[in-house]
Amino acid sequence: MSNQDASPTTEVAFTLDGAEVTVADDRISLLDALRGLGATSVKDGCSPQGQCGCCTVLVDGAARVACVT
Repeated sequence: MSNQDASPTTEVAFTLDGAEVTVADDRISLLDALRGLGATSVKDGCSPQGQCGCCTVLVDGAARVACVT
């Protein structure tokens, strides 16, 4: 049995506040990715339920709850 993770990751590129950024691990939530990139305005209120709306961000112009995205 191998110690390697069975699910490969994919780099995800997007624009954050006008700057092109890349996240190397697609297995984390958008909330964790944004916080890891220094976006401190995105808050974690009820993660991972997605009910409070503290982490709501715009994705392609539509509101998305980042803790479950």
